[in-house]
Amino acid sequence: MKKSLLVLTNVRKKQLQKSIENKKKILTLWTEKIEMLRVDLELIEHEYNVRIGYLLLKDNQLDLEIIQLKNLKRLMDEGMTYDEAVRYEEDKFYNEILRMQVEQKKLDEEKELFEATNSLPDAMKEEIKKLWKKLIRKFHPDLVQDKEEKQNREEIMKQINEAYNSGNLDALQHLSLRNTLVSMKELTIEDLEKELVEIENTLVIAQGEWEMLKVSEWFGWKKKIEKAKKTGEDVFAPLEKSLLDDIAKKITTAQRLRVEIHPKDL
Repeated sequence: MKKSLLVLTNVRKKQLQKSIENKKKILTLWTEKIEMLRVDLELIEHEYNVRIGYLLLKDNQLDLEIIQLKNLKRLMDEGMTYDEAVRYEEDKFYNEILRMQVEQKKLDEEKELFEATNSLPDAMKEEIKKLWKKLIRKFHPDLVQDKEEKQNREEIMKQINEAYNSGNLDALQHLSLRNTLVSMKELTIEDLEKELVEIENTLVIAQGEWEMLKVSEWFGWKKKIEKAKKTGEDVFAPLEKSLLDDIAKKITTAQRLRVEIHPKDL
């Protein structure tokens, strides 16, 4: 009787282990698919910020400057000296100026990173992407259920994605030498059943993440870019041109106002 029960237990364990193995393969594919889409969308966002975000910030800075210049002229017409009017306007717009400076710094850093990664040879980019995909399959936290290992992998994945986004092949190669934790615990049928349920739940969550990415603003840009590539078009070019035209007009307006306020200095 005991022998028969042991055989049934072993059979059930093997069935569960097989199911877990199959589900893990599916989860690995989903995880890789999601991470690739997520990074693709991040790269599109980076390009947008570098090409369009810069111009939008410049456009906003000119709007603010024009408002300030108009206010300076009004204050001076009302009797203030130029220096008094400048101090008044600086206090009034201090927070907005500070916010734009922070945004400018962020865009400068993003531009530097974007230009560095885009200057890499195509062969190196392909090698980096290939290694990155391998590391996702090895270290992604969603592929394990053990809390300690999951935490460890979350930190490693941050390093992996940072290295990938900055085009740092050396860092990726170094990370590939790290080992994952291996649990030596003898799993019971209850443990295996719990693990299977957790994997199935993770699969549902992963599919939900995929759908969320597909309805994001950047997925919309991804579809536009893919469509534009077929005809050799640059999807950001029309928006760039429109912003540059608007900026040129505002520069002219700002120059005219500066001349009106203190013509002797210009």
